[in-house]
Amino acid sequence: MAFEGSAQVRSVPTLGLPSAVELANVPREMDERQARLGVAMQELARKKMEVIDPDLLSVREAIHLLRAGTDIERLARGQATTKAELSVQMLTPVINEIVGH
Repeated sequence: MAFEGSAQVRSVPTLGLPSAVELANVPREMDERQARLGVAMQELARKKMEVIDPDLLSVREAIHLLRAGTDIERLARGQATTKAELSVQMLTPVINEIVGH
């Protein structure tokens, strides 16, 4: 046990577990990995979309493309994509006004 000022500082064994700094980096690393995968998937989809004959798409496929494209655009612009997210976006300013933030 070491003393620093008037407080005791204890050394805590890590037992081979990751440190707080390492754990804090996990979401960032995951985001970066998923972003790289997303870009690769977009490139594959772009190549396929260039050769698709729109007349061969079913109504179901066209609707799916429309919904996916809308969700992607909304995410890219930082907008809500679900009712829950939309509710949060709409209610947050009201809540902040009520609590005085």
